[in-house]
Amino acid sequence: VVAGARVVGGAVETAVGEPQAIAALTEAFFTAESTHDDVLLARVALELMYAATQRVDVAAAELWSRHARALLDRIGDARPSERDDLEVAYLGHLGTLHVHNGAYAQADADYRRALELRQRIGGSALRLAGVHNNLGNLLLRVGRLEDGQASLERAAAIFREALGASHPSLAVAFNNLGEVFMRRGDWAGAREQYGHARRIFAAALGPEHVHVGVADNNLGDVALRLGELAAAAPLYEHALAIFTRSFGEVGPPLAYPLTGLGELRLAQGRAEEARALLERALALPGAGSPTDLGRRRIALARALAADPAAAERAAALAEEARAAFAAAGPAFARELAATEAWIRGR
Repeated sequence: VVAGARVVGGAVETAVGEPQAIAALTEAFFTAESTHDDVLLARVALELMYAATQRVDVAAAELWSRHARALLDRIGDARPSERDDLEVAYLGHLGTLHVHNGAYAQADADYRRALELRQRIGGSALRLAGVHNNLGNLLLRVGRLEDGQASLERAAAIFREALGASHPSLAVAFNNLGEVFMRRGDWAGAREQYGHARRIFAAALGPEHVHVGVADNNLGDVALRLGELAAAAPLYEHALAIFTRSFGEVGPPLAYPLTGLGELRLAQGRAEEARALLERALALPGAGSPTDLGRRRIALARALAADPAAAERAAALAEEARAAFAAAGPAFARELAATEAWIRGR
């Protein structure tokens, strides 16, 4: 079950978002308990931790994190090479969990420990690429764009050399590099990277795969920022349809295309429709980092602005968004400035 759930190199899970795959892995974990093989149990627990972090299911990720940590501690020095390899995976998944919780300093420490351990023990270059990819993503979030880009380009180079130019793992790196250009306000550059990622995902995994939905959501963000509203709508709608099939009606990843569609409706002057979409996005459980929530809150504040009865709530939402962007540092200076300008204007 574990081997079937993992794509070569461990950078892309074909089963991510598929409820039957999660159920099969969970069953595998409890079945494996009868073997008393702690290494096998740890591998399955880490698969489930990874799947939960990719679904932005923080509660489940934390549960499997505790299982994995206990098993790794139990393995101890009995099987050191296997334990160290699993420890790298654990630190990578733990870092991603901390990113979802907005604990960026802790995530940075986790990723760097994973990188140091992987470089010390050697092994798969693909695993090293995965650590570079995670670290690069984090560096973007804290505004270190040049360092983040360098780390992501390192990951992309390893994936390309080891797996070729049409492997989904390389597409993951392209998708993350798109965020570099988004942070810089280079919408054309972002569109190029996201487009590369989408073409690879669609060819390798099929047009309705979760990763295609991620790329479409990102391409929708680019189109929205370029004012191409007619182009943005079907991209968000396709992402929403894919995520709904994969995660259910209340899956946390639905918040991303719902937010995009809400902002799109605002740009079209359709505030009531925007309000409904954004209320739904904010109501989803565990739906993103503090800055993700900040984006939804300021968009909802704008949607509420025309309703005098909602003025107090709109002001509170805008202040929460402002605080989230301010705490995130220079990476979100553009969002902070726009939010503060809106607050002053009100």
